[in-house]
Amino acid sequence: MTTNSKTLGAQIDFEQQVVTEAYRVLDETRRLYRQRQAQAQAKGASGSHQARTERDAISSHFGDEAARLEQMEDRLVFGKLTGTDGSVRYIGRTGLVNNHDERILMDWRAPAALPFYQATAVHPLGVAHRRHILTRLRKVVGVEDDLLSKSEKMNADLQGEGALMAALSEARTGHMNDIVATIQAEQDRVIRSQADGIMVVQGGPGTGKTAVALHRAAYLLYAEHKRLERTGVLIVGPSPTFLRYIEKVLPSLGETGVVSLTPQTLVPGIKPDLEESAHLARLKGDIRWSEAIKKAIQALQRLPKHDLKIQVGSRHLTISREDFKYAQTKARRTGLPHNEAWSTYAKTMLDVLAQKLTEGSEKNSEEFSWALFDLRANNEIRKAINLHWLPCSATELLARLYADPKRLAHAASFLSVEDLPAFLRPLSLNRWSTADIALLDEAYEILGEHPQAAARAREKEREQAQAIENAQAALDTGFNVDNLVSATLLAERANTSTVSSSTATRAAADRAWTYGHVVVDEAQDLSPMQWRALLRRCPARSFTVVGDLDQQRINHGADSWSDVLGPAAEFLNCEVILETSYRTPATIMNAAIRVMQQLGQPVKYPVKSVRDLENCLAYDTYSDLHAASHGALQATIGAAENISKEENSSAGRIALIVPDSSLIPTLKTKIPPKYQERIWVTIPSQTKGLEFDSVIVLDPSRIAKHSLGDLFVSLTRSTKTLYVAEVGNELPGLRG
Repeated sequence: MTTNSKTLGAQIDFEQQVVTEAYRVLDETRRLYRQRQAQAQAKGASGSHQARTERDAISSHFGDEAARLEQMEDRLVFGKLTGTDGSVRYIGRTGLVNNHDERILMDWRAPAALPFYQATAVHPLGVAHRRHILTRLRKVVGVEDDLLSKSEKMNADLQGEGALMAALSEARTGHMNDIVATIQAEQDRVIRSQADGIMVVQGGPGTGKTAVALHRAAYLLYAEHKRLERTGVLIVGPSPTFLRYIEKVLPSLGETGVVSLTPQTLVPGIKPDLEESAHLARLKGDIRWSEAIKKAIQALQRLPKHDLKIQVGSRHLTISREDFKYAQTKARRTGLPHNEAWSTYAKTMLDVLAQKLTEGSEKNSEEFSWALFDLRANNEIRKAINLHWLPCSATELLARLYADPKRLAHAASFLSVEDLPAFLRPLSLNRWSTADIALLDEAYEILGEHPQAAARAREKEREQAQAIENAQAALDTGFNVDNLVSATLLAERANTSTVSSSTATRAAADRAWTYGHVVVDEAQDLSPMQWRALLRRCPARSFTVVGDLDQQRINHGADSWSDVLGPAAEFLNCEVILETSYRTPATIMNAAIRVMQQLGQPVKYPVKSVRDLENCLAYDTYSDLHAASHGALQATIGAAENISKEENSSAGRIALIVPDSSLIPTLKTKIPPKYQERIWVTIPSQTKGLEFDSVIVLDPSRIAKHSLGDLFVSLTRSTKTLYVAEVGNELPGLRG
């Protein structure tokens, strides 16, 4: 809706009053939390250790609440709805109530805020007028209005088009911005969907699927707070770089109780640093490894070929195969994992042997107790018992498999004779690849806790139970927390050394933690074994899965999302396709689609760009890699110079994408120091999920030989310009 400058100025002034009041209430609420934090802290350092711990936990709770609100400084208020009944609702990052208990700002996730994102002239949802309020820091700089009763005034595809285009035109920084003020209707429907089963969001480059997934996590934490408060939400991203890129989105939406991991970090304490071929990674992702690992663990439960004779004191004790068989059968019937069932096996063996030593004495007799003591103290007895049901760690199990070709061939019988040598490595090589992590996780699950670790866990459980009892006593004796914190939550805070969310802190350190919801980004690249690892982290089977089949790096033989999900496919509830690219200019997107067509891998899910830019695509062909590298470098520095002229801040990011990591060190040394912050020299796999103002792609044909999915990723990261430096023949399809 257009307005003259005088009317627009008056409207901006009016909305400024509302925004100013919202910030006043926000500041006051922050101060209140900090004041309560200080009051809890002022209880003093004297008293028992328990009293000090309780004080610190309550203080931490109020500090967390204050910190949550302190993350919301920018764009606090961004929307206004005027109903057909004349009612007015302001929409923002969080809900705010003033001193008179009047709601002055509605949380964007509240049901009453839904029309701000989904109302149209055809379906106005009770709204007569929608306003987008544009702010810079705490100042209103513009408004944009939609009259829902006037269909000719509405863009059928985009709501808040001006605000959306302004956001898309902003220079990029090192972090993703939230899209809470510009969520489109198709995105909002995904965000607010029920959390039952697995929802797949298929979206091509620039469709905002990552932002949708993050905002969905924030929405579920709000809408299903009771369910998710204790279990938390897990976000799985493709790389540490990606996680750093998105790390500010959820805090800016007021949510910090989220764990972010990569497939490489699913098992705490193990950091894979071993490179391996795509072929070997694909073999390790095969679902048949679940049976192979089970088979390898079963081999740790063995029977002796002959009866054993061991001297205990002055007695010669015979341990028969039947003794071992009886104890092992009893252990298996517990249904516990291998290591955890060991205690039943070992106890049964000791009982059987003690009865032999005492010729059938009662178990509660003194003679029987002394016999058990002698057996436990006997090294040969301990060795015999453990040798035939060997406690083992996951890393030990997999290392032994990789070091022993016969053992590997027996367990993983599906591997061909030609493939076996690729797995073999020295037992002393204590390094792992990304694909190994899912196999280790499988082994941990079937093995269970090592007996020593289990003993430590039981002690920790006893300490936690005591902490909850102490915390409840604290709540009953004078701490005023206005029912904002339970005894259990207070105890959890008391047992963590950080002031961040205790749920997130504990979950990230616990391999066996189960989450209420899991968000998986760039999910097209996960193997069947990685899906098994994720499924066991969410018994509720509540997943948001986002990705693009056209951006697959490794071909696991999957042509559909049902194929990609592998063992998770049976829980697939719905599949949503996002077809609009907001990021990538049409010229660049269409060129990328043509290239994929020409190279024999047509794009399965083409998208339509909502905008285009003049002169956004350029390309040159060079005689050799040296010349192409020089040309790419000059284009990269030129892009940085152009951004420097346009931007007064440090915003603006350029990516020089190269086919091989070995090229990176030399090229980085040639980047002028003043542009080091803006320019990133990298390989395609490290750019997944990211976006840049300008992208320069070096030797794309070489990238394509490794992975056509990587090439498609490389060509579609830019929001403004793309330059392609080819070696030899021109990349087919670029010219149209």
